[in-house]
Amino acid sequence: MNKYETGTVFELFENDKQEYVILDSYDKGENVYVFATPVEREKTGVIRADYTQVLLVRINKNTDEMKVETDEKIIEEATENLINKVDF
Repeated sequence: MNKYETGTVFELFENDKQEYVILDSYDKGENVYVFATPVEREKTGVIRADYTQVLLVRINKNTDEMKVETDEKIIEEATENLINKVDF
């Protein structure tokens, strides 16, 4: 199983209770970039995603180090990759 697979829930920041779900991934060199959005778990076990707060996270494939991506060129590349996957 690909650990950066769409639908995977993870914590972005260590010791943070906020979880995120991967919406899409973009593999580039030593990094994988994932579009992620915060999720909340209800008492019933249902997970709700907040699509108004999508962010791009850079994950180093060798170390699993995660960081919110701020490089506009990378954000543009990842966004174009995502748009190209959409079937209109």
